[in-house]
Amino acid sequence: MASDIDVRLINANVPGADNIDWLRQKPSLVFSWSRAVFQPPRGYLLAAKRIGKLDEYAELVAAGIPVPFTRPLTPDLDAASDLFGEYVIAKPLDGYHGRGVRLVKATDMRGRFAEITLNGQLAMLAQRFVECETDDGKPVEYRVNLALEQPFCMMRRSWRDTFTDLIPWAIFAMALLHLVLMYTVFSAFGRFVMPMALESYEPIGDAGWRQVLTSDVMLPTLIALLLFGTFAIFLTRALAARALLAFGIGAVLSAIAQAKGWPYHVLPALSAAILLATFTLSQTIDRYLPISRSGHRLPVAVISATLMVLLYFQAALYTPPFYKQRQYEDSIGGILRHIVEQNAPHRTIMTLSPGIYPFWPMLNYVHGRMTMRFLTMWVVQGVYADCEDFPALYNAPDTMGDTEKFVFDAVSDDFANGQPDLLIVDTIPGMPRCQGKVFDYLEYFQQNKVFADAF
Repeated sequence: MASDIDVRLINANVPGADNIDWLRQKPSLVFSWSRAVFQPPRGYLLAAKRIGKLDEYAELVAAGIPVPFTRPLTPDLDAASDLFGEYVIAKPLDGYHGRGVRLVKATDMRGRFAEITLNGQLAMLAQRFVECETDDGKPVEYRVNLALEQPFCMMRRSWRDTFTDLIPWAIFAMALLHLVLMYTVFSAFGRFVMPMALESYEPIGDAGWRQVLTSDVMLPTLIALLLFGTFAIFLTRALAARALLAFGIGAVLSAIAQAKGWPYHVLPALSAAILLATFTLSQTIDRYLPISRSGHRLPVAVISATLMVLLYFQAALYTPPFYKQRQYEDSIGGILRHIVEQNAPHRTIMTLSPGIYPFWPMLNYVHGRMTMRFLTMWVVQGVYADCEDFPALYNAPDTMGDTEKFVFDAVSDDFANGQPDLLIVDTIPGMPRCQGKVFDYLEYFQQNKVFADAF
């Protein structure tokens, strides 16, 4: 490139005043991949333009590139002639990414014309089917892109390319590296934190998989996923829709396997159902609405917005919008906030509770600090989830397992070292009665001399 030629990247839709001034200084040549909406003050604009598939076919033929025999699909088209072969590809003139493409037996084309074109509402073309295979008999496909009416790029895709694609292998390698680092560089996480979490987390929650599956949120979500999945497979036939369906089913199985029944476990599956519904709607309109694709934006936007407003309206009937935010001052969180503001001058507290709410977001609102390394007592909750078999209400310190002993000592040390302004003890321990008695977190930690002396 000549040294006196200056090059800039400009947004064609919003070029900016400084770029317009720069273009005025000397003649310019603007090259745009899209249909630019501005003309340079001096010079020329070379912008891509949209061409139909038949024009594209003509351009490829004129460039000497071998392409399958192609003609507009009409009721009187003789698709059974030797020019088309045994099978014919029927594709929309305004389609893309393989959407709406069908493989039809040549002798059946006339009889299925009304079905394929929606009684002539869809403009289609017929193309000879070419079965492409590699030397070892594997299927392969080619895609040729045009720019400024000229072929400039060809993509080849086959099963061999799929297995040699570096991206999924890189993802797998990253996951494997993460697993190795968990037990080498960050061994404390893999060898201590993970076993502790698994040991304490599994016993918490009393919902079986059947209860989770038939819960008020999971069952409707699963039904919606299956319905939208059926639409995705048989109507849109898009890979992205099938991927969303697979993700949603995986999220459902994950929530069922955890057997907790907690609402946030269902959120991934619920999100997948909503995304799949939106995707199915837009793709179905793209495929079957008898107008050009450029005209689909408004119908898709209006229909999607209508459905979202309807969903919001249905939800708002049962849960008024921002109800918890509007009622915060009178809630347990608001009351607790006033207690902390009046009795904790340094805004330091320690909570012995199995729950996160109402301590959060209250602690954020008062700009406070928790003086222990645990958010909640869920580890202790997990240890005592089946405490009926224990010989005493609390395990003696010398009989505690490694996980319980670590939390027992860590909380006591944090209490002694942090010296919080307030110690808040939850009287609802989140575990069953043991030996007919209610578990008392304060009484439990006072078994530790460090905690008892600091208290």
